[in-house]
Parts: sequence; C-alpha cells; structure tokens
Amino acid sequence: MIKKLKVCKQFFSITSLALVLTFTGGCAKKATPEDTTQAEIYMTIYDDEEHKLKFEKITEEEFENIDDSIIALTEEDNGTLYVASYWALGYEAAMQYDTKQEAKNTNPNYATSIDFLDGFDTGQETRYLEKAQEEKRQYVSIRQGEDFDPNVEVKYYPTEELTVISYEGANALVNNYDEKSVVNGDYEDLLGQDMSSYIGQEFTATSLSSFAEENIDTLSGASYIVSGEDDVIPVITTATFKEVNTNNVQYSK
Repeated sequence: MIKKLKVCKQFFSITSLALVLTFTGGCAKKATPEDTTQAEIYMTIYDDEEHKLKFEKITEEEFENIDDSIIALTEEDNGTLYVASYWALGYEAAMQYDTKQEAKNTNPNYATSIDFLDGFDTGQETRYLEKAQEEKRQYVSIRQGEDFDPNVEVKYYPTEELTVISYEGANALVNNYDEKSVVNGDYEDLLGQDMSSYIGQEFTATSLSSFAEENIDTLSGASYIVSGEDDVIPVITTATFKEVNTNNVQYSK
C-alpha cells in the first residue's frame, strides 16, 4: 500500500511536472547515480486503490537500482530530488489533453514511449471514473482492434447510449442508435469495422446492457456491463464481440 505523504511541497511538485509537459513539450532532464547526494529522494508512484499519482520517499540505493530507461524527468528543490517516470508524465498528460494524439503532438520527446502512452491510458480512465461517479452512471471504454496497440485511442461512452447491431455473423456497436441510419448503412461502427457488406441485411438492435445480459457467459466484461456500477469501466474491443455467436439470433428490421 502507498504511504500517505506528509510534505505538502510534494503536491506542488506534481503540478510542476504537469507544467513541464505544457511548456517544454516533453524535454526531460535525466538523472544519474552521481546526482543522488540529496537529503531526500521522492519517486512518482501510482496508488491504484485511490486512483492517484503521488510521490513516495525512496532511498538512494533504491534510486540507483531503478532502470534509468523509465526515468523521464528529475527536479531538485532545496536539496530534495523529485523523480518522475515516463508513465507518470503520461498520466499527468491525460489530465490536460483529451486525446492521446494531442498529448503526443505536444510532447514529441515522449510520443514513442510505451510507458508514457500506458500512463496516459490510466490517467484517461481515472478521469472517466471520476466523471462516471459524478454523473452516477457507468461508462465503457472502446478500443479498436484485436491486438493491444498503445498508439490506439481509447474512447469512452455512457453505457446507456450504446446499442449493438447484430447481423448474421457479425456485431456492430453504435452510439445514439437511429434505425433509419442503420437500415441505410449510414452509421459508424465504434469498433472500426467495415460494415458496408451488411447494408440491406436484416438485423436486431439491442441495448448494450441487454446484449451483455443475454451473452453473459461469452462476452468479456458482460457482468460489469450488466451491473451498471459507476466505479468500474468495462473494456470493449473488436475481439470482444467476435467471441459472441450471433447465428442463433432471430433477425428483424
């Protein structure tokens, strides 16, 4: 468990790291073991229980044993050394930018760091968890593609706004379902699939919650979707829907 910090200045330093992202476009000052003569050293740590980024005090030996490749930035203040990882800066970037591409464009020196992108994903999820709890409704995250790609944008939608369009052999996922648009093929599948070959075919339209309940044993994350709780965000990918056999569904327009 992460220790609760007592020094107020550490929270100021978190803000400083965010400002570094804003004004330097991701320029990092790397630390070396020779720099560790400070009285105290603090390292960015993510508390996954509280969903917060914090600084935790570490020893000089612990600092020397950290893989230098994960360290993006160091900041010295009155003899105290603050150390930020690429992951932490990605997390902070998600607090400032709505899309991963915007964060990458603004911080080109971090754009290729897997840790930075992973941190951004976690920070974005934290934002939507807070939003969900404020609005007292559940959000789901949508990631296009079957294989994990850190460069892919993750988008979030309220569960109740999502509808599953089921054709024989395929499922599409749409936001704010409109029957006429689906009949005409004038809609976008949120999973990025090309559904043009299904235009004119019979289909069923089912709310995501109902669809999850009907396929609770085969749809990944279905139990979370059915629960509708606001303190968890189910993940949906292209592969998620390929797990579900739609061939037994009775179709009607």
